[in-house]
Formats: sequence, structure tokens, C-alpha cells
Amino acid sequence: KCATGKHGTSALGSMSEYSACRKCPKGTFSAEIAAASISSCVQCSLGQWAADEGRSEPCQSCSGGRYVAVTGWSDPCLFCPIGFAQSAAKAASCGMCVTGKIQAQTGQNECMDCSPGSVAPTMGADECIECPRGYAQAEAGQGSCLPCFPGRVGPEKQMTVCVLCQTGRFMDASASAADEC
Repeated sequence: KCATGKHGTSALGSMSEYSACRKCPKGTFSAEIAAASISSCVQCSLGQWAADEGRSEPCQSCSGGRYVAVTGWSDPCLFCPIGFAQSAAKAASCGMCVTGKIQAQTGQNECMDCSPGSVAPTMGADECIECPRGYAQAEAGQGSCLPCFPGRVGPEKQMTVCVLCQTGRFMDASASAADEC
């Protein structure tokens, strides 16, 4: 009879089990004793892997920031790419960072918020973009900068709030919100 992690039939009077028993292939496992065929070798599920042959223990699960999108995987889990993240273990895929969030490194558990004064206008971004002059964003994790309203200006990049014109100063109607009062 074959041990766990193996399959086959032992012939009567054989020298050892090793002559008739075959190891389950990489990417599979078998906890069954006396398994007769390769069909007893169970493929690793999505989000799992097994690099060794003859495995009797269940497949290893991917940790956060990693994934496997196919069954029967035998290599270590893949890293989530830039612009993606995954916090759950045993994942079959990674989630794309939503607008306002970024991830500049591979294999990460979460996407990070852009800080106030900067935004990520597209999904899957790897860097935040500074709000241009004449625009501002007070909140973290946003996808767009807001234009300064009349009477307020944003004279610098990466403003978190548009500022009021000083007393006695005004903004010409033809001026841009990026100009000085």
C-alpha cells in the first residue's frame, strides 16, 4: 500500500513500496493512504501552491499581497503588481487601487491614500499627482482637485485650501484662480 502523498499499487512480493508507488506531482497533495491512482492527488486550489512532489499535507496558502489565479500551482505565489493590493490570504487575484489611492510597490496588502493637496485620478495608480495652481484638495484619498471659487486663490501647487484675497485686495475678473489677488 502507498503512503500519503503517493499513489499506485504494490505488487505482491515487491521489494518495497517505492517500486510501485509514485509521488503526487507538484501542485497537488494527497492525505489518502493506499491511493490507487493519480486521481487521488488533489490539485491545489486558487490562492494555494505546493512546490514539492509527494505532498501529504494540504497546499500552502498565499499570504496577503500575493495571489495564485490557477489551480494546481507549483511555484511560490505571485506578488500583486504595482497599482494593486490584496489583504486576504489564499487570494486568487489582487484588487486594483481605486481613485484617490495608490500603490507604488509590488506585493502589498493595501493601497495608500493620497495626502491632502494631491490626488490619484485613475484606478491602479502608482503615484499621487499634486493639485495644480488654482486648485486645492483638503481631504486625503481623493480622485480630483477642486477649482478655487471667485474671490479665492490657489497661488501654489499642492494647496489643501484656496485662500481668500486679503482685505483691500481683489481678483480681477479676467484673472485666473492661480494668480495673486
